[in-house]
Amino acid sequence: MVYSNEESGSLEYFLRWQVAVCALIIILPTIGAFVLLSRIQKPHLNSSDLWIPCWKNLNPVWLLIYRALVVFCMSWLLYEVTILYGAPVFFFYTQWTFMLVIVYFVLGTIISANGCWKYLKTAVVESEEDNVKERAGFWGYLMLILYQTSGGAVMLTDIVFWGLLLPFQSDGQFSLTLLIGCIHGVNLLFLLLDTALNNLVSIIWLKIMFLVTF
Repeated sequence: MVYSNEESGSLEYFLRWQVAVCALIIILPTIGAFVLLSRIQKPHLNSSDLWIPCWKNLNPVWLLIYRALVVFCMSWLLYEVTILYGAPVFFFYTQWTFMLVIVYFVLGTIISANGCWKYLKTAVVESEEDNVKERAGFWGYLMLILYQTSGGAVMLTDIVFWGLLLPFQSDGQFSLTLLIGCIHGVNLLFLLLDTALNNLVSIIWLKIMFLVTF
């Protein structure tokens, strides 16, 4: 997350106390999450939960459009950061977290598109009742895993950046620009909006873990 420091790749950089604190911030919540997940029964995930919004009057097409727009916006931001700072930018956890969120929204867009295609093809509201009984397959559970992993990774990245690195930065370490601020902010915003729109009601406890545990 420190882009302009020439010593960011040296051993001395990784021996700083901030690195140890960041490691603990990542390791301790991860251990806690594994403990909690091991005690929670595997949720029953329906295929319709992945693409039908929780708002009954909201057409699933709007959720599809939202996810597609997120993919475009985040891909553009990642492209701009890569062009500006070069390939070494991927030495940092932030960019990999950003890519993980993009992958989640790409898969979510594909699943939403497939669901909307079935929805528009049938054009019968009652047909959704049949989809509700259909269990989510491999891609559905993969999307759920990406959803939970992205949530934890984004929370850790943003907390470390805004709460630890930025307040204690040294002079000349790096400058906070609009682009860097977006990289460390829009990922969480987009995930929270998706959380507010999606219909993962059957895994409400995992939603709470997404927002609180990590």
